[in-house]
Amino acid sequence: MNYYAHSLENADKSRWQPLRDHLLAVADQAKSFASAFGAAEFGWVAGALHDAGKATKEFQLRLEDPRLRVDHSSAGARIAAERYGPLGRVVAYAVAGHHGGVPNGGDEAAEGSLAYRISCKEVPDCSAYASQPELPPQLPRLSVMPQPGRPGFSVAFFTRMLFSCLVDADFLDTERFIDAEKSVARAGAPKIAALEARLERHDQVLCMVATGVSWRRCRVRFMRNTLCRASEAVQAMVAALVRRIFVRHGRIAAEARLYRSGRLSLVKLQVS
Repeated sequence: MNYYAHSLENADKSRWQPLRDHLLAVADQAKSFASAFGAAEFGWVAGALHDAGKATKEFQLRLEDPRLRVDHSSAGARIAAERYGPLGRVVAYAVAGHHGGVPNGGDEAAEGSLAYRISCKEVPDCSAYASQPELPPQLPRLSVMPQPGRPGFSVAFFTRMLFSCLVDADFLDTERFIDAEKSVARAGAPKIAALEARLERHDQVLCMVATGVSWRRCRVRFMRNTLCRASEAVQAMVAALVRRIFVRHGRIAAEARLYRSGRLSLVKLQVS
């Protein structure tokens, strides 16, 4: 039986995305993302397992009838936990939550918790997944350092980073298949370093312009631009805040005033 990850509306199955192709692509992309914090192996395994539940007759029927509901993420989480033990549970959190968000650990009595989903929940038989990507025999130690007094924080943060890598990798590969034109356009986006350089140039230009502008003129422009973005109900409060900031005689002093009193005023605005 051929297994597919995604279908195309009104298209022959020959144009559908093979499950193995999707799993390998997501695994490689998640590995690339996770390598930034020393978790390449975890990223690859998470990608290879995230859609293991699609290697079932039930999910393949769902591709033909979207009205059917099939849990396809719990199976991969269960495989990760059973195969890799405590380290596998880190992967299991990401896999189980790659559509609905990272689940609570919980216990087996709490439906929806990771413990329930990997131990008690009935999921379709995905034994056919064995013909999909071959998993490594073990995972390396976590590349995290426990924080004094907060032993679980580093692992929790690592898990969320891994989850982010998996979700982004899954989205990007799905987009490449579903909307190739949009995917190509995304690939042409500038890198973070280029954007940072643009921002620095923009700040330099602003500083050059501000140098020749009187403090009063700067206040008037700031007041006008701020008020046009505030609702009528809070304009008086916003104006009062701006006046308190600009009562200082220079930019540095005004910035200090903004940090001291502006944060409180903004909280008041949100509450009102």
